[in-house]
Amino acid sequence: MPKLNKLVLIGNYISGWNDDPNVFGNVTSIRNLYLDGNNIKLVNKTSFPQHFLNSLNKLCLTNNPFSCSCDLKWFLDWMKSTKHTKIVNYPNRYICRSPPDLNNVLLKDYNPTDEMCADIGKTLQDACIGISVTFIFLVLMVSISFRYRFHLRYWLHVTGLHQLGYQRLVHDFDFKYDAYVIYSDGDHSFIKNRLIPELEIKSHCRLCIPARDFEPGALIVENITNKFELSKNIVVILSRSLLDCEWCDYQLALTQTKAIREGPGVLSIILLEDMDSINISPSMRALLSMVNCCTWSCDRTSQRRFWGQLLTALNKHTDSENGQ
Repeated sequence: MPKLNKLVLIGNYISGWNDDPNVFGNVTSIRNLYLDGNNIKLVNKTSFPQHFLNSLNKLCLTNNPFSCSCDLKWFLDWMKSTKHTKIVNYPNRYICRSPPDLNNVLLKDYNPTDEMCADIGKTLQDACIGISVTFIFLVLMVSISFRYRFHLRYWLHVTGLHQLGYQRLVHDFDFKYDAYVIYSDGDHSFIKNRLIPELEIKSHCRLCIPARDFEPGALIVENITNKFELSKNIVVILSRSLLDCEWCDYQLALTQTKAIREGPGVLSIILLEDMDSINISPSMRALLSMVNCCTWSCDRTSQRRFWGQLLTALNKHTDSENGQ
């Protein structure tokens, strides 16, 4: 409508059009615009193109619920300075409706200064920066806590034991077990038919087998932590089923902590079957980087070598500490 001279949009519940600058971008013929009785809260520099304002004779925005803030400052300054455009019914029917402390204040009496708006902008900017930094810090702390949740749980439990008067064991005769065995339920037959007969019955090693030696009624976390503290060494039975074990990751994390604190000599890993390195957890991968594995074989000659290698690993750590 290139010849449209007057546009009346009274009482149409219009709230704004700032998201679409093309609303008045191509308008060249309108000289009188009536937008009174709508829901317009804000008019700023992007509301009307400059060429449109230059050609506008009358603008009516009465009875709109203006929000009096620094965002409205441009419109206030423009109404006071324009000489070409008549602001219909200004100033008596241009009233602030928000915020609550400015309700019913005439727009002409609301005079935000550049300094005041700059201070508000800086305050908002500082608040946003503060919130962002706090949020990033919280996300970082949550991520670290989740990644090292097992180590933290172990540390808290051990700290609690120390506060109760328990002391760390330092001599061989202080330990109840020669080795704590980490394994999955799927490898129970290997524990029962191979490991226990060879190490406990034949070689007189004292093994902590969770399914057998955990205290009934105690929390799993407490059982694991207590038995770790009472064990000289850690033996890990590495198999595919171990990677799916719910509590094995926790035990492996504690093993990593123990190996770092006391040296990798406390750790022995039995490779029960070939493993795909892609599926190995970060905790297990860290342990594998510390020690060489004892690989299980069905060959009898290899088995004798296997048990000798494992016993040497367990006794080597004990002997080295006794010599200190």
